[in-house]
Amino acid sequence: MAKRRSFLKNAVLSALPLTAPAHWFSSLPNSRQSQPVVLSTWKHGVAANEKAWQLLKEGYKAIDCVEEGVKVSEADPDVNTVGLGGIPDR
Repeated sequence: MAKRRSFLKNAVLSALPLTAPAHWFSSLPNSRQSQPVVLSTWKHGVAANEKAWQLLKEGYKAIDCVEEGVKVSEADPDVNTVGLGGIPDR
């Protein structure tokens, strides 16, 4: 029962920002970025970020930079979470 309550609580709390009026967010400081941002949450993402950032500076579209950055991690056999070196979990 605790898992269900926890799930429901998290679902409600996650959905709350969706009910907020849009003007609440437009007045936040730095709500409009004038510069692109490239980030990752894993160590192997650093090389991917470097590739994506390089392409952004060359004027490529953001979606193309994301795709090329992901290809870097997926082509690395030492990364066992995605791509060539990926170990399936199922």
